[in-house]
Amino acid sequence: MNSSSQHILQSAAQFEFVQVAGQRFRVCAASLGPGGTRGMASTTAAAARRTASPTRSAPTAGGDGGSGKVSRKLACPRDQFRLIIGAGGRTVRALREDTGAEVWVPGPKSAEEAITIRGTQEQVSAAAAKIEAIFKTADLRKQPFTHFLSLPMPSSAQDPVLYKSLSAFSQRIIHTSALPADSPSRLLALPPSETHLTLAMLRLPTPEHVARAASVLRAASPAIYDAVKTQTVLVKLAGAAVFGDPRRAASAHARVEDRDGRVNALTRVLLDAFVNAGILEGEEAVMPALHATVVRCKPVGEEVPGQPRPVWDATRMLEACGGAVVADKVRIGGVQLCRREREVGPDGPRYVVEAEIALP
Repeated sequence: MNSSSQHILQSAAQFEFVQVAGQRFRVCAASLGPGGTRGMASTTAAAARRTASPTRSAPTAGGDGGSGKVSRKLACPRDQFRLIIGAGGRTVRALREDTGAEVWVPGPKSAEEAITIRGTQEQVSAAAAKIEAIFKTADLRKQPFTHFLSLPMPSSAQDPVLYKSLSAFSQRIIHTSALPADSPSRLLALPPSETHLTLAMLRLPTPEHVARAASVLRAASPAIYDAVKTQTVLVKLAGAAVFGDPRRAASAHARVEDRDGRVNALTRVLLDAFVNAGILEGEEAVMPALHATVVRCKPVGEEVPGQPRPVWDATRMLEACGGAVVADKVRIGGVQLCRREREVGPDGPRYVVEAEIALP
């Protein structure tokens, strides 16, 4: 976890203004602990080093001269902070008023994934219970997808030829697309380290949900081995394709052929396991259209929220690259539960892996 940061706008004699997810709150400077915001940062850094439960940490001394206050941090993905903040900050204000605890939610530029609660033991416990209740009662179907099950491509050390082939294939797609110089769109080649086959999208808004999904994945390993008959899982990466109208393509991918039907078999086991565990809804547990995305269309300049997604005419590209073969045999070595966030790995950018099981 990255070190936290607090967004301090200005200070007065006895108060500081703290910005939380776009909202400004006036906070007593003393309540931030020794050193003001510096004390708060040190408390956060110390909590990040603890290895307690993934859903909550043990309370620690507030360090404010024996006032009896304690602090607690509740782990929470950044994209779920909005559940605690609420519309116009109403939820977080209600938490403070109802419990008397001080509740901090990291700002939009913070890398921290935890909510900080401070107060007496009773206040902190009451606020923590209310926050966890909010997560448990949240309608998951209204939440965005946060994770996915995937089959990763081999690393560059495992299959250097595949890495070169994927890179060359994506560049060929971009070259044959030949976007004009004044096009408002540009084509971006995805690094091979990000290439994967998505099996299912998941909504896992809390660490508790993530831990449960990881447990289901690991528990499914014996059934997956049986489904593939303890045989190596191989796929073929064929020529270029797009989804929908090729004249308005948003991305390009390599077609995936399940050589022996083993990807289909293991996917069925996984979908059934996640439906039975209540993590996937039955209507969402559909067999995926296997594909390996290699190129995405992006706007020239920064993306603007709310703007239509950029597209391009891929007709010429499909004529040139549709019959290609990227790799005739690609060995799939595992199944991963990934977060929809990237980190830097040995081969370049990759999705954050929460859990993984090996395949034969």
